[in-house]
Amino acid sequence: MPPKPPSRPEKVSLSRYFKLFRQDILSAQPAKIYRAWMAEFSTPFFRSYLVNDPQLTKRVLNERPDDFPKSDRIGAGLRPLLGESVFLTNGETWKR
Repeated sequence: MPPKPPSRPEKVSLSRYFKLFRQDILSAQPAKIYRAWMAEFSTPFFRSYLVNDPQLTKRVLNERPDDFPKSDRIGAGLRPLLGESVFLTNGETWKR
């Protein structure tokens, strides 16, 4: 298994989730999403997907990037860690 941040407990209150989310978006997720080939996580404000399968990652990032735009909201949380990388950019910036 690739390295990942520590996960939150399986069930937490919405207020606890938001506190964890503001601190570190990846650690705010339960461990089960890191074991799935693809996982969806949603809140009342957005829906997002985490892709762990190498072939599916290739499809999303290389073959059909315009069909899978990256979320600005998620990007705001991950940009300090990943910068303007392929994982966070869209459109012409991504293609460049």
